[in-house]
Amino acid sequence: MDAFTPPKNGSDLWRIDACSAVLRTSLLSAQVDLRNPSRGIGGLVLKGVSLDGFVLGVALGVDQPWATDALREAFTRQNDLVATYGETEQMPFSLQVYWRAVEQENGAVLLDTLLSLQTPSLKSFPSIVTASQLRGDDVLVVPYDGREKAFGMGVNELPSTSPPREEPAGVVLRMASVPWSYAEMTPADDPGSWQVFRQHGLNTVRRRLGGTFLEKGVLRRIRVRGALLPRDREVELAQQYLAKLATEKPPLTV
Repeated sequence: MDAFTPPKNGSDLWRIDACSAVLRTSLLSAQVDLRNPSRGIGGLVLKGVSLDGFVLGVALGVDQPWATDALREAFTRQNDLVATYGETEQMPFSLQVYWRAVEQENGAVLLDTLLSLQTPSLKSFPSIVTASQLRGDDVLVVPYDGREKAFGMGVNELPSTSPPREEPAGVVLRMASVPWSYAEMTPADDPGSWQVFRQHGLNTVRRRLGGTFLEKGVLRRIRVRGALLPRDREVELAQQYLAKLATEKPPLTV
């Protein structure tokens, strides 16, 4: 069993205390339980208003708990919170997670999750599940092709479960009683599927990423972008960030 390396703080935005991390920007405060990354970035307070739910949780599978000894190292650097998870019986690969927060001049806050997977196995098909849950009014699906219009689903239209969808699209969760929306997207060339449904009174976006063959020693990088957006420009900004994500390359440090 590898021991957990004490955290190192090198960021003005993130602060690690034991196995928890706190994020504070001029617009947003939040926290991450590093031993349970499936709850992602929670405790969200945006411009002084608490948001019910969490975003960008990282899990091995639906309702599959993390091993208590999976966390190996955590540190912060500039806009990033970085956690490394070692191989366990439940997870036959190593995983490094970057949670990144960047405020935008247009009033949006980008919350990216960057995942790096590596396996010592000769035959491996590692996959990761990400999830975001927020209490909201309705959901918009924004196609990657800007020629197609976004379409919405009201709360009463959202199923309690839904089949996976594989066509690339961004998903916008309109949050209840606040003038903000949350958009989430992945690059169109990242293999994976997504679902939108309502669970425990919260609107949920769940993604399953990876799952294809990974050669021994090869690093696979997966990205999920979240964005807290002013509601009056949610579709316009979501489309802009979709287009930008398609041209971006993951940082070499990931």
